[in-house]
Amino acid sequence: MKAVAVICEYNPFHLGHLYQLKEIRRRGADCIIGIMSGNFTQRGEPAIIPKHERAEMAVSAGMDLVVELPFPYCAGYAEAFAAGGVAIAEGLCANEICFGSETGEISILERLAELSLSAEFESAYAARRADGAAAFYRLLEELGGVDGLRSNDILGLQYIRAAKKVGYDIGFSTIRRCGSAYRELGTDSAIPSAGALRSLWSETQSEESLSPFIPDSCMRVLRNAVRRGIAPIKSGALDSLVIGTFRLADPCTLSDVADVPVGFANRLCSMANRVTTIDELVKGLTNRDFTPARIMRIILYALTGAHRSDLDIQSSPIGYVNLLAANQVGCKYLSGIRKSDFVLTKAANAPIHDSVQSRRLKLSEKADAIYTLAMPKPVESGYFVKHPPYIEIHNGDKEQ
Repeated sequence: MKAVAVICEYNPFHLGHLYQLKEIRRRGADCIIGIMSGNFTQRGEPAIIPKHERAEMAVSAGMDLVVELPFPYCAGYAEAFAAGGVAIAEGLCANEICFGSETGEISILERLAELSLSAEFESAYAARRADGAAAFYRLLEELGGVDGLRSNDILGLQYIRAAKKVGYDIGFSTIRRCGSAYRELGTDSAIPSAGALRSLWSETQSEESLSPFIPDSCMRVLRNAVRRGIAPIKSGALDSLVIGTFRLADPCTLSDVADVPVGFANRLCSMANRVTTIDELVKGLTNRDFTPARIMRIILYALTGAHRSDLDIQSSPIGYVNLLAANQVGCKYLSGIRKSDFVLTKAANAPIHDSVQSRRLKLSEKADAIYTLAMPKPVESGYFVKHPPYIEIHNGDKEQ
């Protein structure tokens, strides 16, 4: 079977994602594997719909298998997010990773990835390293003769870099994004962005406003999630937790938290004493060096106690992944690759005897427990530990 992996968030799944799945299938994929963010996304925000329901939406729309990109990789900066996703694709024996990009040219992104790992680039970047990620991509554009790398280009580039660094024998392909940009909705006939759909849902307070942009099968899952009181997730529900945590925190205790540079912990705790919401906290801390996404990640890392080493695929390898959803093709594929020790159907089977994997389990459980506080109806903190994967037996039939 030709297995093609998609590293994704599906927050929420929409017509653009459906287009990608159909195109991957048209190109000859026998099994499409989703490596999907858990309950928090790459921007450090809680996903608007819980992970199991987002995975069910994907399978209902044609994906064969969905596993979880675990925390903290799912909320990591681009390099860490990519490293985690690519490592899982390799672990699942995927032949290829396919991603959407604004460039739409895999040869360009492969050339840039190769350049970024060269001695020439490293030497030139050494003088600009203090200016952070933005300087990295500006220099890459200069030396590579390209202009205007955008968010999906950057992620695709990082996927390729991650594979080259470790020497994975996995192919890459890309599909040009043909819809709206991030946070743009477009017209009813256009492919929307997930950010725009989240904003639309928030503004209208009705999931039905999304129906022109989401496949019918996915809308059924979404409506059921709303009816059960597990969606939509509202980050504002975490205001008291976040503000209270940093009002009471000693800045010195945050020195080991991932991505917290010297001095920032003092700013964070001081700002928490002057504001009452997460939005106000992020706005007050945002500047050239600290984007809203970076600040949201720092907040999440601090709440869970995630360290920099937890985002390093070498010191913290991914030893297992949770199965979120599958259809018959996906189940057959898993059986064929014999990865029962890597793909878990029950959280209770996690290898807690391994100190690295035990720590990852604890971090994931903390992140999920935080997420439950943002659900419309209160649930216990261990809700996701007990949640079984969604298995589609036949079209429309399911087993949990």
